Amino acid sequence: MKDSLLRQSKKSFLKMEMNLEGSQTWQHVFGILQDTELHETYRHVWTLQINNTLDELTFSQRQQGWKIYKTSTFASFRCPSCRNFWNSAKVSLTFHYRLVEHKRGEVRLRLFRQVCRSCKNDIMLTGSFARDKKEEVLMRLINKIKRNCYKEDIDIVDYFREMKITKPHEASLCEACKMGKCSREEELF
Repeated sequence: MKDSLLRQSKKSFLKMEMNLEGSQTWQHVFGILQDTELHETYRHVWTLQINNTLDELTFSQRQQGWKIYKTSTFASFRCPSCRNFWNSAKVSLTFHYRLVEHKRGEVRLRLFRQVCRSCKNDIMLTGSFARDKKEEVLMRLINKIKRNCYKEDIDIVDYFREMKITKPHEASLCEACKMGKCSREEELF
């Protein structure tokens, strides 16, 4: 009986997670945006890969043309252990990107995680991002790409004006803070 309840709660948690994030992956949303924002203008195809081991760029990576962009956005979390649900407006993301030969570009994305405030079981949880938040973040990235790879004169956009208010950022629960990589104080450009 206990196992059956546990399986049921895991299934409902997974369904809820899928509803929060929607069926649109980061790669899918990026693909749509890069088609209209980069491919149509420059005839270059850009791809995005999730890589949760990204760190600072090395000298060698910079020599290979890699650039870095750190930002944060809003996401929702649910702890599978205690079922606690919370929102965070300061979920850190790090992008590495570069334009390479043969008319293509590469993007790597690291999504930093958080620990549950209620049970503090040290399990790092990845947030669920609404499609509109993914689009906002990826458009900021595309503007960085246009500015840094194609030398476009891009205006800085104030994306903080519509940010939702959440509890104060708790560094002890933030993977990026623990690693000294939190983007909460990074500038937009």
